[in-house]
Amino acid sequence: MMSENAPWCPYVPRTTALRGTRFEVAHTARGFDVGGFDAQGIAGVPNVQLVRRVGVLDAGTLVRVEAAVKAWLGLS
Repeated sequence: MMSENAPWCPYVPRTTALRGTRFEVAHTARGFDVGGFDAQGIAGVPNVQLVRRVGVLDAGTLVRVEAAVKAWLGLS
C-alpha cells in the first residue's frame, strides 16, 4: 500500500491521434511517431514508476505545452 504522501510526477500524455483541438501541441522528434501532446489528458504517476527518460523537449515546445495546460485548466 502506498503512502498518501508518496511523491508523484504530473505528465501530459503524448499521442499519435491528434484531433486538432486548441489543447493539443503538435510534436515531431527523431525516434517518435508523428504526434503531439494532449493537455486534456494531464495525469500523474508515482515517481517509483519512472524508470528511464525517453526524450527531452525543446524549450519552444515546452512553452506551448505549458500554455495548453493553462488554457485547459482555465488559468490563462
